[in-house]
Amino acid sequence: MRKVIVGILVIGLAIGLGAYGLVVADGVGSAQEASSLQNQAKPTTITVLGWGESQGAPDVAKVTLGVETEGASAVEAQNKNNQVMEQVITALRDLGIPQKNIKTEYFYLYPERRYDPGTSQQELVGYRANNEVVVTITDTDGLGAVIDAAIMAGANRVNSVEYDIQRSESVRDAALQAAVADATHKAQVLAQAAGVKIVELVSLKESGTAPYHNVTYAKADALGDTPLQPGQVSVKVGVEMVFAVQ
Repeated sequence: MRKVIVGILVIGLAIGLGAYGLVVADGVGSAQEASSLQNQAKPTTITVLGWGESQGAPDVAKVTLGVETEGASAVEAQNKNNQVMEQVITALRDLGIPQKNIKTEYFYLYPERRYDPGTSQQELVGYRANNEVVVTITDTDGLGAVIDAAIMAGANRVNSVEYDIQRSESVRDAALQAAVADATHKAQVLAQAAGVKIVELVSLKESGTAPYHNVTYAKADALGDTPLQPGQVSVKVGVEMVFAVQ
């Protein structure tokens, strides 16, 4: 009878140790999982966008000039438009503007209708033709003379004037440097907030250039030189930077 009791005690002890072992193993696994989840919660990279802006004097100007004509028929409206636009282009060429710097923006010919309340119908009253060209010059001070010459030749639409920087690389370089500094600062702030440290730069690419054009609208009234003040042109660029963190 004593042997049986001893055997039962031994078996009970083994079962108890086994259960204890399971509890310990379970505790170790939970600690590992918690550590893994904590590591997963921290970012491994930080991606930021930075913007930089710089200003400089414009070295190129663009103006959109148009001719709008009417006619009883589509052919009449188009022929009138062609004749006037040829005069405008000739006047521009006489100023020394090369043909490659005179680009047709669009040509549009459409019917004009008028509502007749007596018949409740849209009646055809004629046709209208629009032809616009974009003129590019590098002598920004001479843009007023270009507009005046075009108006004197028959242009009756001046839609916009834009100034830009194309050859001044130093202005764009300054904007890029400012964009990188902006992105780096943002990454440092984000890393500190997330409780991580920046290890290295993984990638860097330019995300876009957005020049601010100075736009001026002019009336088609050649009473003298058209006064235009180009001022300063702002160039804004963006960069995307990815940093590795730990």
